[in-house]
Amino acid sequence: MNKIIILLAMVINIFANDLVDLYRLQGLNAVEKKLEESLKDKEYWNNYLRK
Repeated sequence: MNKIIILLAMVINIFANDLVDLYRLQGLNAVEKKLEESLKDKEYWNNYLRK
């Protein structure tokens, strides 16, 4: 169970760092576009609804 929590924390951290770098390099509009793409992804919603 601890391994799963650590892995999940690492994935969240990597994703958050990607958004920070995207914001730093390309601005807020690029981050907004990336988030909107994620919200359009069927797999995202399947995972969200399973929780």
